[in-house]
Amino acid sequence: METQLRRREQEFASRRELLSAQLEAAIFSANERDNEALVRNQEAREEVRAAKRAAADYVLNDAQRREFSLKAGWCARYYHLFIALGLGPVDEDVREEASVWTESFGITPGEGETHESIVKRIDAVFVEAAKRPVASYEVETSLVPSPSDLDDDGGEPAPESEPVDSANTSLPTSLNPSWPTNFRHAVSVEIAMRHLVAARIEQRVVVALADTRRANVLARLRRSTTTSSTDDSSALSDDEMNEFHFRRAWLRLMWARAREAGIDLGIADEREDHWLARMKVMTSPEMKDPSHFKRDALAIDKGLKELRSTLVESRLWRQV
Repeated sequence: METQLRRREQEFASRRELLSAQLEAAIFSANERDNEALVRNQEAREEVRAAKRAAADYVLNDAQRREFSLKAGWCARYYHLFIALGLGPVDEDVREEASVWTESFGITPGEGETHESIVKRIDAVFVEAAKRPVASYEVETSLVPSPSDLDDDGGEPAPESEPVDSANTSLPTSLNPSWPTNFRHAVSVEIAMRHLVAARIEQRVVVALADTRRANVLARLRRSTTTSSTDDSSALSDDEMNEFHFRRAWLRLMWARAREAGIDLGIADEREDHWLARMKVMTSPEMKDPSHFKRDALAIDKGLKELRSTLVESRLWRQV
C-alpha cells in the first residue's frame, strides 16, 4: 500500500511538472504572438503614415488639377440634388459632404442660398466651359510634367497612352486655387464620386425630376377649367433640361480630358467634337422644340453608358 502511494505521488509530481512546463510554453508562445502582432501593427501604422506622407508629397499636374476640380463639382452638384430632391435620409454627414465638395470646387454659398441655386451655379460653370472651342484654355506650364515624368520607371513610356503635348486645354481651371493640389485630394474626390455612382445617383435624380414634372402637370389639369388638346406631360421640365445640359457638358469635358491624356485617340477627338456641337445647338436660345430635348436626352444616356463601358474615367485614374 505504501509503495503504491509513493508511486502515485511521483506520478502526480511528474504530471504537475509536465502541466507547469506546458503552461509556461503556452504563455511564452502567447507572448511571442502578442509581440509579433504588436510589431506587425506598428509596421502597418508606419506604412500608412508613409503612404499618407507620399500622397501629400505627390503634386498633381495641371491636367490632373483641372480633372479633379471638375469631379469635385460633380460630387457637390449631386449631393445638393440628393438633399433638394429628398432622395434619401439627410444627416449631418450628407450635408458635410455637400459643403466640402462645394468649397473644394470653389463656390462659396451665400447666406440662405438654397441647394437648388447652388446646383444652378455649378451648372453654369460646366455649361460655359463645355461650349468653348477645343483647347481654348491656356495650360499652366509650371505644372506640366517633364518628359522624364511621363515614364513609368524613368525608362520606357507608359504603354497604354501617350499624353498629347499642347500648350492649351479644353478643361477650365479650378475656381479654387488651393484645391486640388496633391494625390490625397485626388483620392478623396474619387472615393466620393464612386460612392455616388454606386448609389445610382444620376438615375435617381432623373426619376425624381420626372415624377415632379408629372405631378405638376396633374395638379395643373385638376385646377384647369378647360381641357387642353395638347399633352405637355411628356415635355421635359426646365430642371430636367438643366440636368441633361450638365450631363452633356460632362461628356464633352471628359472626352476632352481623354483626348489630352492620349486615351483612345481618334475616338476621343470625334466624341469631343460631337458633344461640343451638341452643347452649342441644345443651349441655343432658338432651341425650343421639346421633342429635340427628349431625343437628345436619350443620346446623352447612351453617351454616358459608352463613357463608362470604355472605362475612360478608370483609365484616367490609372494615369494619376
